[in-house]
Amino acid sequence: MRGIKLFFQIVALLVACSDAHPAEQPKDHTPFSFVQVTDTHIIAGKPVDVIKEGIEDIKRLKPEPKFVVVTGDLVDGEKGKEAVMLYKKLFSELRCPVYPVRGNHDWVWEHEWGKEILGERNYAFDIPPYHFIVLDNIDIQDETAKDTFGGIFPERTIAWLREHLKSVDKKTPIIIFCHATIYRPQSYSDKLPGDAYNYEAVLELLKPYKVVAWFAGHAHCNAHVRKDGVDYFTTGCLSDNRGNVGCPLGYRVVTVFKDRVETTYRPVRPTIVVAQDGSGDFNGKDERPIIEALEFAKAEGGGRILIKTGTYMLRRAIVLKSARYLAIVGEPGTILKVVDQCETVLTTDARPGDKELAVEDASQFVAGAKVEILAPPAKPTWKIRTVHRVAKGKLLLASPLDFRCPKGTRVVLAANVIELWGCHDITLTNLTLDGNKDQRTRVRDHCHQCGVHSSGLRNTHIINCTVKNTWYRGLSFYGPRGVLISACTLRNISDAAINFDHHSYWCVAIGNDIENCSGGVELNDTADCVVKGNKIRNCARFGVCIWRWHLTKGPDGKPGTFQNVRNKVLDNHIVAPGREAGIYADGAGLNEIIGNIIEGGQAAKHGILIKCPKNRIERNTVTGMSGYGIVIKGKGNILIGNNCEGNRAGAFNIEDPEVILWDNIPKVGVQNKR
Repeated sequence: MRGIKLFFQIVALLVACSDAHPAEQPKDHTPFSFVQVTDTHIIAGKPVDVIKEGIEDIKRLKPEPKFVVVTGDLVDGEKGKEAVMLYKKLFSELRCPVYPVRGNHDWVWEHEWGKEILGERNYAFDIPPYHFIVLDNIDIQDETAKDTFGGIFPERTIAWLREHLKSVDKKTPIIIFCHATIYRPQSYSDKLPGDAYNYEAVLELLKPYKVVAWFAGHAHCNAHVRKDGVDYFTTGCLSDNRGNVGCPLGYRVVTVFKDRVETTYRPVRPTIVVAQDGSGDFNGKDERPIIEALEFAKAEGGGRILIKTGTYMLRRAIVLKSARYLAIVGEPGTILKVVDQCETVLTTDARPGDKELAVEDASQFVAGAKVEILAPPAKPTWKIRTVHRVAKGKLLLASPLDFRCPKGTRVVLAANVIELWGCHDITLTNLTLDGNKDQRTRVRDHCHQCGVHSSGLRNTHIINCTVKNTWYRGLSFYGPRGVLISACTLRNISDAAINFDHHSYWCVAIGNDIENCSGGVELNDTADCVVKGNKIRNCARFGVCIWRWHLTKGPDGKPGTFQNVRNKVLDNHIVAPGREAGIYADGAGLNEIIGNIIEGGQAAKHGILIKCPKNRIERNTVTGMSGYGIVIKGKGNILIGNNCEGNRAGAFNIEDPEVILWDNIPKVGVQNKR
């Protein structure tokens, strides 16, 4: 297998990315390098194999780095002191100084013993001609909500920096390290909870000085923003307990010149290449090389799979179970497409308990494919089964039938494009997933014939992907925690484009483009999910739907009720919603529906339809509906600053005697005083 065992030699060619600003190198300065490691999240008693691999790789670097800086989240978990001692032991293997930075998981700095082991939160050091500053930008962000411990420059940091800068020459080049990001690229949203909220005050202090670059962690992504002549780098984590968005586990090597820096991100796990032309580690034009590459990376404990340009025709779903720390990345023009019509019929009767089916044509099926078996009575009986093996004229099933199938029963391929089961820290980037529905028979199970169907995901990201032509959901998630869908395009989907279902928590759909689907984004039994900044056009049923809150247990395992829903629908642009509503909420409560623009079309009925209690509906603009702009049927809702002029049936239809109304246009009912 080409290259994998020697991945340290090929990693730089396959995945290293550089950020540089060319300039003639001055003769009076010798370049030097340092290494940024971040977000190690060391937990006492848990593996540290990835961190050890990274440290060994750093020890092999030539020239040797002048120092290593660890930009926050050094440790995690309850056994803080044990974790800190393990951190010290691991990094003592390096032959250069190691400088720690405080992160939002580093509560150890709150203890005297933590300060004794790790040192001050704010400090500085020099490698001429450069001055390096380490800043603590972690604190409670909101005094009224003590759980908002995250990115903010506390007053003690600002005061320390103000005093420290008095002794720094304004011509001295400066590099700054902190944990929470200052700027991050649009594709990951320019501001997310946990970023350094009040960074403007610090940048103002630094304006007279020659700041060359900032280095941060926290966001678990590898990114670079250049603003006002300063480089802002965010670096992916090197951890056994966390993963990254869109990049493998690794660290950053920084080369320092007189007036600029150049950086390279170095993964510590291999990139595995899938290709159609024989140039990859795994090669072929169907699903097999992709599945083989994923299984190889899974066995290695993680890595990056690069799928080279081409259309890969799938005869079964790409299934991944219990995997972690995998980034699956497509080159431009990488398409994963389900094959055309794949269907046959039984040539003899089959009975309950049978696992062997005699069929007219078995050659179009493969082992591992899921099929729908549809018995032909007036009210059809159907089940999904997995093909265990294919023989001449026969399909051998993985599990037996439990109903009678007479001769002529149809067997139809029911493949999703991708299935993810019990995985965490998975990233899909730059892939086109094509369900090919126009060339396939529709089955009756909405968990099949999806772009992605999943269950039990944790910390998974789908970014800049296209999903199209699926009979059922485009992206389907059952019971996820922390799923991010960003900058994706979804088209021609006969169900909801994005569906978070069955007790979904902390999931985000942001900046996606959805058109010509049955529904836009569906939140079904969800809590603390965010739908923000999406463009949703011409969806037959709804733009955004929140419904059916049947929660019996919260994420902590304790009994839950509708009162811990707290979903947010923010700043979406919904055009020509369908027969239900632009935004529909039923059976849930305590949601925020703010800043959305909803424009009607021929089939559009109501702009916003609320059938549940205690929601905040604020600053929405609704126009062109055949029904009302906003309909309120639940109790205890708040309407503030909504503009619903220009709807055929009227602006508002409010059946809630407890509603609170402020500054809506046109004026409706008795306006409550602020």
